[in-house]
Parts: sequence; structure tokens; C-alpha cells
Amino acid sequence: MRIAIDITPLQNGHRHRGVGEYARHLLRSLAQVDNVNEYLLLGYPGDLWELPHRCDRFEVIQSGPVGDESLWSRLKWHQYALPRLLTKYKADLLHILVQSFDVNIPVWSPVRPVVTVHDLKARLFPNLYLNTAKKRLSYTIMLNLASKASHIITDSESSKRDIVQEMDIAGEKVSVIPLAADPVYFSNSPRAAGKKSDVVAKYQLDSEFILFVGAIEPSKNIGTLLGAYSSLLKRGFEHQLVLVGIKDSKYYHRLQENFGRLFGRQVRFLGSVPQRELRDLYRKAWLFVYPSLYEGFGLPVLEAMASGTPVITSNVSAIPEVTGDAALLIDPRDKDKLALYIWNLYHDGKARSDLANKGLSRAQNFSWNRCARQTIEVYRQVMESGGEN
Repeated sequence: MRIAIDITPLQNGHRHRGVGEYARHLLRSLAQVDNVNEYLLLGYPGDLWELPHRCDRFEVIQSGPVGDESLWSRLKWHQYALPRLLTKYKADLLHILVQSFDVNIPVWSPVRPVVTVHDLKARLFPNLYLNTAKKRLSYTIMLNLASKASHIITDSESSKRDIVQEMDIAGEKVSVIPLAADPVYFSNSPRAAGKKSDVVAKYQLDSEFILFVGAIEPSKNIGTLLGAYSSLLKRGFEHQLVLVGIKDSKYYHRLQENFGRLFGRQVRFLGSVPQRELRDLYRKAWLFVYPSLYEGFGLPVLEAMASGTPVITSNVSAIPEVTGDAALLIDPRDKDKLALYIWNLYHDGKARSDLANKGLSRAQNFSWNRCARQTIEVYRQVMESGGEN
């Protein structure tokens, strides 16, 4: 097969978010496990950020209009340039990675499309994400096009249930393929043996801190985390709270209005950091807390577990599938319960150690190479099904 993969998430703002992370790991693992198929990696002209692996079965093709200048430019590339590239380079199948509110699934494709839809949080939380007419329209079109794809890949059984129900499609048209933590986060991995970064000194952190990693946006529920942390400080809690991730400016300003008195010394926002530094932040963290309201998978939770850091996280959506019994789970809106769990671990080193060991063992059950093999099996099944494009 000649499989075309849309690599534009590695060329735009998504390279720092979950879709970019997924693209990097999928490509790297496909290069490692697939010695049969050929891959056409299709992208915009211009910069290509962090193509993770090049091999003789990968052909990188950058052609058509520059696609990351505006919503219209991206739309034009996916709707006009991409189908022509598929024909020109004789692709057999197309794999599209859905990117938020961009309509990056072609209305017409000369080959069968497989679409990865990580979650439907915008559909389930419209007040948070579909707050403009443009977003509502583009997201509706995107879901409609995704429902007509030959097959949909998603990260969890929770997301599959949402997709089947909200998009009104048959369950057999959706495959669950779990993600995994990058091996660099495991302390016994050869890739983890690189030079250590002194993140504590660089960011002027205390030796012990609570860590959150993820976009600073409404669905991540940072307000509840800050509320619980504020109450802990009043009881004598001393560890810093460190948050890593891209900020939604409106949401950040709202947090600043309510908790700004804590920002700076006690609460540190580091923004996006390089992977080597993120690895060391995970490892040095006293505790990882992730009170998200909804996750299609919850990759930061798995990365923290792989790093040997104890985890408190939410009991909703896909997160329990990822953690099993290897994390403390809470109702993400229960600020008092979150504060109680953190306080209990503050006074119980053995419980923290046991939780860390459970998390590390659990994280080893997930594999990017397995993800790649299961994705190849979806490609094979779609090609053998003989269904419509």
C-alpha cells in the first residue's frame, strides 16, 4: 500500500499540542515496525517541524499553497491541494488527523480516508469551545465529513462511545487504539539516558512541587486545582504548584483575577517547555495532579506515571481506562476532595511511593509500536473492505 498521511499538525500550532504529539509518535513507530508499506507524508510548503524519523519508505511531499497563514489558507490546502497530491502520487489510502476547528478532512478524496478523532470535547462542552458562529460551523462540517470516512480511529472506549452516539455511526466503523508515553519518560529507557537539565535552577523552583501539564484552558479545570491548592496553603502546605502548557489568554486572565495573589512565588506558570525539561519536571515532581473535566485519553497522566510520579486525576471520560487502579481518582469538580487527597499524601510517604510504583507498572502496558501495528491493521482492513471512498 501507498499510505498518505497528513503531516500538517507538525507545521502549525498543533505541533505543541496533542495532535502533534500523536503525529510524531505514530510516524516514528510506523518507521520502526512497518517494512512493507510505503508512506507519502503530505504537508504545506515551508518549515516542517520535528519530522521524527526518516526512512526509505517515507517520501515527504510539500506542495500547494502555504497552509498556515490563515484559516482560509489551511482550508484551501486540505480541500484543493491535498486531493490533487493524492492523485498525482498514486496514494491508495489517506490518513487524516483531525485538528480542532479546521476543516482538514477533504470533502472529496480520490482514495479511502481514515480519520483519527481523539475526542469530542467541543461537542460535549459547546459553551467552552463553540462560542462563535465560525467555530460552530467549522466543527459541524468537520464532524459531518468525519462520519463519512471509511473508518475512524480513536484513543479510548470512552471516546468511541461518544463518537458512536454523537455522530450517529456504527460501532464497527470505529477502532480504539490507545496511545502511549514516549519511552524517554521511563527512567530505564535507553532514550532517557541523555543529559539531564537542571529545571529546578532554571525556573527557580522549590525542591518539591506539585506538577500539572496540559493546555491552560477551561476543560482542564485549573480553577478547581488552584482552589484546592489555596485551601491547602491555609493549612500549612508548603510545596509549590507548577503548571506547564500553552495558555488560553482569556482563561488565564480569569484565573489571575481569582488567584493572582498566588502567582509568582507559590504558583508558577512555565508555558511550553522542551521535552528534555518536561521529562525532568515529571521526575522531580512530588505529585502530579490533573483534574480535567474530559479527556479522549489523557496522555500527560500516562507520562507522569511512566516517570514514577504519583498521580491524582479525574474519574471521568477516558482517564480511568488509562490509570486503572494506579492513580487516585476524584470527581474533578470536588475541590475539597482534591485538597484532602493531596493533604493525605503530604503526610503519608509510603502511600505516595506505592502509588508511584503502581503507576510505573501500569504505564508499561502501553506501547507506541503496538499503536502503530494496530493502525496498520486498520489500513489493511479498509483496503480489503472494498468500501466507498
